[in-house]
Amino acid sequence: MNAMIAGYRSPDMYCVVIAEGALDTILNFCAAIMASEPLFRFLSEGIDPVDEMKPPERSRREAWMHISAEADSRVTDENMVRSFLLTFIASHFLMAHEIGHLAGGHLPLYTGSFTAEADGSGRPNLAERRTLERDADALAAGATSYLVGNPDFVASWGDVLKEREAGMRYFLTTAYIFFSVMDLFGPEDPFAVERTHPPALVRVGVMSKMVSLLLDNFGGCTKDEAWELARRSIRAAEIAVMELGGGMMTAEEAALLHADLERSLKEHANLWPALSARLDRGHLEKYWWSQGLR
Repeated sequence: MNAMIAGYRSPDMYCVVIAEGALDTILNFCAAIMASEPLFRFLSEGIDPVDEMKPPERSRREAWMHISAEADSRVTDENMVRSFLLTFIASHFLMAHEIGHLAGGHLPLYTGSFTAEADGSGRPNLAERRTLERDADALAAGATSYLVGNPDFVASWGDVLKEREAGMRYFLTTAYIFFSVMDLFGPEDPFAVERTHPPALVRVGVMSKMVSLLLDNFGGCTKDEAWELARRSIRAAEIAVMELGGGMMTAEEAALLHADLERSLKEHANLWPALSARLDRGHLEKYWWSQGLR
């Protein structure tokens, strides 16, 4: 478990608990993967890396695990500095996801003093839980998009956030890396068991298309533009993993995940109207950037 919401006896007091090990794992992996110069150029300058089409030495999962296992040997002072923004965004998103459960009105659907993904008591059914997780992802993506687009934040990271799309490239790439690293602690086959959180590509794809509703309200990008930026971010990360770990996603894996992405979007569209009617969305009024996600 990476994070959870702890409830106290006071109905208005909650505490978001984040596992220290989760952030350490992400920090080490981000520092290792930033040894890839093409990935760094993509993030800071928007230059798409070139796939050299080399035959893989490992499966995608083995390559990600290899980089994670060898992270300490790849970390340099320069890579660590480069990874700070990735790690900052990952920790912000993780916190915002849990707050999204609170602000989105999800907690009344659960029972007990703790709302934890490992606790199955009094929970909505699996499809409903997936829908709530997608909603929390969308709210967290909205909060993180607002963060990386804030002029003061951009100015403070001006050495890497050099143009308009840089913040979203960093966010979507970070999200894909974060979700992929967390997947390493799950089943080897992403479809072996039904999960509340889908595989990384699916999760980033759904999130990017949902948050495009918010971005479009503020003159940002459309659904197709958001997915295209997510696709480029996923591709850049995969090429970096091939460079450093010797393996990447196969065409067959990508096709299965794209099909699952479409299923996830349809499931959400079918379940959300009835499920959202059971939620108190009043807290979202405190977050003006959440227009379109209420």
